[in-house]
Amino acid sequence: MLRFPSKFLGLGTCAVLAAVIVAACGGKADQAAGDDAGGEVESGAVEDASPETGSEAEAATSTDGTPTYTSTCTPLTDQVGTALNSKHGRLDGYLAYVLPQGGAASCNGDDSHVHLQVRMKGDIYDVAVDIGTFTGDSNLYEADMPLPEGAWSEGWHNVGLSYTQLGLHSSQFTPEDPTTLGQKIQSELANANHISIFGDSYPQGNGCHDVHYENGTEDGALVIDPLSPSAHIMFFRFSTQSF
Repeated sequence: MLRFPSKFLGLGTCAVLAAVIVAACGGKADQAAGDDAGGEVESGAVEDASPETGSEAEAATSTDGTPTYTSTCTPLTDQVGTALNSKHGRLDGYLAYVLPQGGAASCNGDDSHVHLQVRMKGDIYDVAVDIGTFTGDSNLYEADMPLPEGAWSEGWHNVGLSYTQLGLHSSQFTPEDPTTLGQKIQSELANANHISIFGDSYPQGNGCHDVHYENGTEDGALVIDPLSPSAHIMFFRFSTQSF
């Protein structure tokens, strides 16, 4: 499960936010830290299509383009950005690595999330996308539409997201098996470069979670190809959430 590094929290150990079904996500009951899941970094990870080699690989592209992933995940100890400084917002950046279910604990891997590592203004930020803990726990709905809350712009934006205002209903979502959902997220991100994530920031500002329905005004979502007039959006809810 998710760990918040002690050097950001000012504690001698990693802070643990306990909950029922998630390490960093969950509607009315969620947690943002916990047990480490271990596992090899490369196991199930998106292949490194074009390893970064300095500033050129880190720079923006004019179109979504070819991914420029790092060859390995970035450990939590090297995730030093603090720009995610509001409770809820939208992170616009460049996908640097996809850590699969059960990925390396040193990179925040755990059994109930796919962790995205997003480069934003030179720093790597962790994004925990909940895949649930049992079949039917996490539910998925996908749609193509313009990026909500304005055009993509590298940075953290203090904006909201409402599933209900977008016309979504819980009955539209399909129950998913955690492993299958994790693999689906990885597959859909295989060619991603630009990315947008709606979610709640970690306390120390170096990542975000709650990438799912939350309360109808501060909901989370994963946006693939946000530069497109018709971006692809993955919406998530838990089986206990209705709207």
